This record gives sequence, structure tokens and C-alpha cells, in this order.
Amino acid sequence: MYTGDREAFDPDCPYTGCRLCGRIYQNDDSENRKAWSFSHAKEHPAQEHINLQLSGLWCTPEAAQEFAAYGIVPISDMFFSNEISSALAEAPRIPVKEVEKSVVQH
Repeated sequence: MYTGDREAFDPDCPYTGCRLCGRIYQNDDSENRKAWSFSHAKEHPAQEHINLQLSGLWCTPEAAQEFAAYGIVPISDMFFSNEISSALAEAPRIPVKEVEKSVVQH
């Protein structure tokens, strides 16, 4: 059970992540995860969101590289994108960034 006092990724705790940059947010409350997603999405230009949708990929190569260290691997993208395959091959084997876990104000 996630207690909120660790900064390490807990694969048994609910999480959400940015498919553009690969940042991850963990919190037991689905409303907090949703609020984080909407808030974080504003950090990226609208065109980046559009480009990802048009690409047909689940995430960007940058996000794939960040996610891989947490064991989140976009299997289908590996076969459709050489960039994703390369990003996953070059990804660090342990996370280099902390997971966000603070409570988001709605």
C-alpha cells in the first residue's frame, strides 16, 4: 500500500504518466491523478499533443526512455518506430528522476 512518504516508484500503486515527456505521478486518489494529468498537460504546447496523436504512437521516444526505467515499456511502439526502439535500448536501467507524489489541488 502506498503511504505517500516515499519518493520511489511503487509498481503496486496507481500511477499516471505523461506520454510526451515521461514524468510519472503516483497517488492512490484517482481524482488527484486526473488533476495532475490536466495540470501537467499544460506544460507542453498543444502542437506536441497533436503531433503525438498524429504519429500513431503511444508515447514519444523521450517518454519511452523515461518510462523504461520504471518497467513501463510501449511494446507496440517498439515495432513501429526505430526511434522508440533506440530510446528503449539506451534507457537507464534505474530511474534517474523522482516520481511525483504530492497532492494536487483541484
